[in-house]
Amino acid sequence: DRPIPAKIGLLSTLPGMTSVTDEAGYTVLREMNKTFQVEAIPEDFVSLPEDMDVLFMAHAPNLSDWQAWQIDQFLLRKGRALILVDPAAKTAPGDGPFGLTNRRTRSDLTPFNTAWGVALDRPAIADTETALAIEASAGEGRTTILQHPLYLSIPSGLMSDNNLITTDLRRSVNLGAPGRFILPSVAPLEREVLLQSGPAPSPIEADQAALDMAADDVIAYYTAGQEPAVLALSLTGPLTTAFPNGRPDPDLSDDPVFTEIALGAANEAATHQATSDVDAQIILVADADMLDDGLYMNLQTGLPFADNASFILNALDSLAGGSKLMSLRARAPGLRPMKRVDDMRAAAQAEFFNEQIRLEARLVESQQRLEELQSIGAADGFFNGDVSAELTDAERVELARLREDIVATRASLRQIERDFRRDIDALERWLRLFTILGGPFLLGLLGLFMWARSQRGQV
Repeated sequence: DRPIPAKIGLLSTLPGMTSVTDEAGYTVLREMNKTFQVEAIPEDFVSLPEDMDVLFMAHAPNLSDWQAWQIDQFLLRKGRALILVDPAAKTAPGDGPFGLTNRRTRSDLTPFNTAWGVALDRPAIADTETALAIEASAGEGRTTILQHPLYLSIPSGLMSDNNLITTDLRRSVNLGAPGRFILPSVAPLEREVLLQSGPAPSPIEADQAALDMAADDVIAYYTAGQEPAVLALSLTGPLTTAFPNGRPDPDLSDDPVFTEIALGAANEAATHQATSDVDAQIILVADADMLDDGLYMNLQTGLPFADNASFILNALDSLAGGSKLMSLRARAPGLRPMKRVDDMRAAAQAEFFNEQIRLEARLVESQQRLEELQSIGAADGFFNGDVSAELTDAERVELARLREDIVATRASLRQIERDFRRDIDALERWLRLFTILGGPFLLGLLGLFMWARSQRGQV
């Protein structure tokens, strides 16, 4: 029964979370604005918003000591924060025509590791157990549906069933190249795991994971681990400052206006506090890409197929002290999955995925060897349209075999794609036939029944 919505301070470098227009912003930001007062925090902030109830950091900028101290003191006094960090943020902005230069793809908890008893590992993780099925290019203009281990679909069975944030979620929470939290055996705060991976995730170098790695490349680097990765957790309990030596100096620059603002903020700042007034509640997630609409929403219909937004909004509700909307969000309209089609797709995926990867690797190897033989045939200027001019008899035989092998491999890949869709297409044809003819057929039967009744009545 709170008359005034909670104020959320939002600190982010993601374009979808800093947009000034609804059309360019993420859906979750629009939903936040419907429920809370959201105040954007600039990247060069010298003080945090007054009367802020909850701090939301989503792939935050690198913090100066002064900025980190401001966050530290807010948590000691208010104790409420939702923080999304990422070792390989695919949605991180950059410079250049494609936005791929000068990208800061990593954000972490460096200023607070010791005080909170948690750190973000350096690599990203992949997980074949929870791999999300996506549409991907198969080369030569072909596309296929495959399970990509860098994109995780965390089912409800791998979520906490005790925490209000996750207990009512029925759909998965999807992540893109997430990280893993490192948890020491002894910690200053109580910890509860909210999301975790399957039992054997693999580390993947963050620089590679931040790019568009193909699924077979991820499989080639895959080294199965020995335990699930912690992807999201809640920290609760009394907090100690991350600045035991007291308040750092404020940020000053050559800009006299900025310097005056910084000195004014320093003069108005509260005195340094070493321990918390209230027990802290901090929610950490090792992925910022989960906010991207494309990871959990059908962009054509606008309906979600995963509970990413519900997870974020539930977390903010929990931190702000309200939980009445959580169960309602779990029942929000969404795409109704066609279970039989999904089961058929999963069975086909299991049957054809490994064979597809093997054939594609064989095709690449054959093409590389073909290029080697062609370069040999073209040597010394004797190449006049006959690729075998400078080849030995054995190399000519190998060249002919490679050509046949490449043609056969491509045909096999096309056949795999046809087989992958065969049963699903057959079901789709039956559904269309039933939809087109079922109604008229039933109406015809009803008409015959009514006619027969009328004839018996006349007799």
